[in-house]
Amino acid sequence: MSVNRDMAAKGEKMERELRGQTSFSNRNDYAVALILLRRAPEAISLLQELERETPGSYYIAANLGTAYELAGENQQALRWIKEAIRRNSNSHDGTEWLHVKILEAKIAHATDPNYFRRASVLNIDLTAVKSDTDLLTIGNERFTAKEVKRAIEYQLRERLQFVKDVDPPVASLLFDYGLIIASTDTVEGAAELLKMALQYGYPAERINPLLQEYERIVRKGKLRQRLFYASIVAALTLFVVYAVKRRWIHLSNRQMQADKLRHAA
Repeated sequence: MSVNRDMAAKGEKMERELRGQTSFSNRNDYAVALILLRRAPEAISLLQELERETPGSYYIAANLGTAYELAGENQQALRWIKEAIRRNSNSHDGTEWLHVKILEAKIAHATDPNYFRRASVLNIDLTAVKSDTDLLTIGNERFTAKEVKRAIEYQLRERLQFVKDVDPPVASLLFDYGLIIASTDTVEGAAELLKMALQYGYPAERINPLLQEYERIVRKGKLRQRLFYASIVAALTLFVVYAVKRRWIHLSNRQMQADKLRHAA
């Protein structure tokens, strides 16, 4: 069963259980069920009603942001996600700053269809990234590579529940994640992420040169590994031959007898 179908099943169950409930929390959860069922306009209407009744709830702001995004109203989504962060900056493990960047990229892409051909969600300069503790400048803020990886992982986990076959922002996140992994972990992992980015619609002209470079590094590494093991085998062979001659190790009695007979002959 696909993730999307799992989410729809969960939404259907929640919708049945919460339909007609009147408490604030149950009505908020009913709006979440509508979001899971992709009934975003209904969710927005209910959440706006709850916001008017009890202004200031973080959950209402965050859910409005998500509902507006699913409805394709990214400007409104950005407004409400920023408001959710203002109400609770530590939400989603402190990764909602990335949600803002995603929405900003989606808005840029809506006005310029070629946006992701020259840019990404994060637009990170990775030339100096060598470890998880290196600082990256994103917008006007500084994050460690480890913090950025955690934020990307969180947002991807959330988004892949709703994602279509082709989704440029998700593809861009996979691209950014691959570049960070190449700098801080392994190019093998990075290559797999870039292949996923390609599947989700990131421009091939930005991915293919990197894939070729990463695959060249992998091949070179495997060749180096094979040569390393071959040198070990050769060294051990030479050692065994020399050790036998020096009697550091002993052949079986049968082999030694055969050697003596050959020498006698």
